[in-house]
Amino acid sequence: MAAKDVAKAQAVGVKGVAEQAQVNRGNLCRALSRKGKPQLETVSKMLSARGLRFTITPAQH
Repeated sequence: MAAKDVAKAQAVGVKGVAEQAQVNRGNLCRALSRKGKPQLETVSKMLSARGLRFTITPAQH
């Protein structure tokens, strides 16, 4: 998953993101794995820890 690659590339790694997001490292690794099915809350916490946010916009027709 791209989010895992971003965490590694930003020099904090998955462990650092987990600490910043206040989520369990093992759970975050499972959520970001190829077979992972992360909860929206986990994704939101992870993005927030990196100074990002999740937004939904209307589709363009």
